[in-house]
Amino acid sequence: MYKFTNHSAFHKFTDLKGLINLTLHLSVLSDFLSKAKQDHLLLSNRSHAFACLDRFSEALEDAERVVKLRPDWPKVR
Repeated sequence: MYKFTNHSAFHKFTDLKGLINLTLHLSVLSDFLSKAKQDHLLLSNRSHAFACLDRFSEALEDAERVVKLRPDWPKVR
């Protein structure tokens, strides 16, 4: 399983390097989700990455899938 080594990738980027890093993480998450469509953790992380890139409709779509997959998970509320 891929593990993020740079948690700052999920914070709002302030420069081109941050944008590239966040975009790379988003690409990796999307690749893993193509193989593990039911993984609520990957979906939650991708939702956050989309939100950081101001791609709110995609962030909401992933967040809603997380709620459907794991309605009892405390982090979804």
